[in-house]
Amino acid sequence: MLFLVGVVCALTVAAVAQPRVWPDWNAKTATGETFGSRQLDGKVVVISVWGSWCPSCRKQMPVLDALQEFYQDQPLQVLAFSLDHTTDGHEQFVRQRELKIPSIFAREGNGLKVVKMLQQGAGTLEAVPTVLIYDKRGRLAHRLVGFFNRRQLEEMVAPLLSEE
Repeated sequence: MLFLVGVVCALTVAAVAQPRVWPDWNAKTATGETFGSRQLDGKVVVISVWGSWCPSCRKQMPVLDALQEFYQDQPLQVLAFSLDHTTDGHEQFVRQRELKIPSIFAREGNGLKVVKMLQQGAGTLEAVPTVLIYDKRGRLAHRLVGFFNRRQLEEMVAPLLSEE
């Protein structure tokens, strides 16, 4: 009986040390790299659902890149899910704009599956740009529709970064 209690305690401590707040998924980014949900665990997460045809989205993407760069030493991850009509259009935009944040095509495959999963907790993601900001525990803290500048995003992200 004592042995069983020790095993349960060990499992509980291990679970606390490595919180897995995001369901498992992996998807290919526009630059050909694999991005996975384990890279989000324990971080403030900023997700943009966007399309390159959208003027506000084109304006928002460099702001998100700058946000990621500004907080590069903090537990923050910015990533994007593109609703472009083709993978070629998505990849071309990312390449031409030299975007550094991971951007995943979301019209098919794992990118589409992740967006559908996000919709379960955040509601419809049909308007672009939509920005979802999650705390370190994976809870939706902010849902934004339309363009937001870096200062506005920092005002929402900074308090989440200071939470335990």
